[in-house]
Amino acid sequence: MATRQSDIAAALASTAWPATTPAFGALGDSSGAPEWVDDNCLSVSEKNAAGCVYGDPAATKTAVLLGDSMAISYMPAIRAALEPLGYNVQSLTMFSCPAVNISVAPKNASDASAATCDDHHSWVYNEVARLSPDLVIMSSLAGSIVRLASGNEGVAALTEWQTATADTITALQGSTDHVAVLSPPPASTPFAECKTLTSAPADCTYSPSSLYQKVVATEQGAIEKFGDFAQYVNVVPWLCVDNTCPAFFDGQHFVREASNQLGPLLAEALFPPAA
Repeated sequence: MATRQSDIAAALASTAWPATTPAFGALGDSSGAPEWVDDNCLSVSEKNAAGCVYGDPAATKTAVLLGDSMAISYMPAIRAALEPLGYNVQSLTMFSCPAVNISVAPKNASDASAATCDDHHSWVYNEVARLSPDLVIMSSLAGSIVRLASGNEGVAALTEWQTATADTITALQGSTDHVAVLSPPPASTPFAECKTLTSAPADCTYSPSSLYQKVVATEQGAIEKFGDFAQYVNVVPWLCVDNTCPAFFDGQHFVREASNQLGPLLAEALFPPAA
């Protein structure tokens, strides 16, 4: 962690744009997690679930990933953390459908995902019970809290989200040995908006929003009562120093290389070394 924090601090202090992989000019829709972009395993159903298993199919341990595009954005990190430890990983994610069992409203008139999200939740929890995985990993975009189907806002929305998180983890008891909820990264201005011919790296830094911090606290509060069965992994220290963070390529998702770099940190969070 000390090395990671040092690297972030150096990036934040830089006055010139560094060479990156991928190059800034190459950032685009194909830069995200390969499991999403190349394998079309963002929206998983009974039709394609068998093609969205990663690692050795004969592995003795199984992890399942639940959530939306944020969850699948973590898949390179999850694979890097778990596959060397003898796991395979089944994606059960869906576009714009949070990991927690909560109903969401459409983002716009053409958004059909909200109408199928509730059905996806039902299928997912039955599938987890069938698979009986050793580990369930969950993650959702924090912004989903502003489009709840209930119409709740502010404190009422946070309360609904906390209740849904606790209810979801309760429903998973008996189907898995452990649940890990990964916080989403705090949203930023996309590179395409902040990196210009005249900008400097400092123009693309930001701090976690008040709403983001409230969502993280809400999720943490929901998980506390579950003891060792569930854990919350707050990724802000992996991405920021002193509450200041470099921007993400599209404002909220990882490029595949950045996600993969988080693998060792995730492995340590899930399986901390014995004292």
